Amino acid sequence: MFARKIRLLLLVGLANLLGLQSCSILLTGLRKPRIELLEEQISYNFEVIKLENKEASVVSSEQDRLIFINFWSTYCPPCVKELPLINKLQEEEKDNCDFYIIGLDTPEKQEKFFKRKGFSFPPYYMNISGYPENLQTRVIPTTYLLKGDKVLLKHEGSANWNVEEVKSLIKKFK
Repeated sequence: MFARKIRLLLLVGLANLLGLQSCSILLTGLRKPRIELLEEQISYNFEVIKLENKEASVVSSEQDRLIFINFWSTYCPPCVKELPLINKLQEEEKDNCDFYIIGLDTPEKQEKFFKRKGFSFPPYYMNISGYPENLQTRVIPTTYLLKGDKVLLKHEGSANWNVEEVKSLIKKFK
């Protein structure tokens, strides 16, 4: 089961690099995310592990806090390009929103990456078997803005997250 999921992640990564999943995945410029309020109801409950101290946290639809989740990987240039902008957004909005920047690489690979980059947000990883089924995507990066059991926003592909439209949305739903 674990080997099958690893193979799937590798295939998705290769397909993304070849541009087979979505042409937006290979864009080199960052654009504003499409702000379309979905307000789709879902249930989720999964565990993430903080890279720096291996502390586990549960992310659940039962929490009433606004949650920003970004799935990314070190092998994905658009993911790497948007991380500094997510970092700036997190620095400004950390009191209004919980940020979970979840890497799909091994913890060791992420640790090397973050030592070089020096971002202020804490990176997370998750046990592959605990990946939330209703938040799965075939494109990375993929970003969600969740509030309780509602998906407010889902964006596939890279984006400039440090824009007023996103900040206003976070303030509106905090």
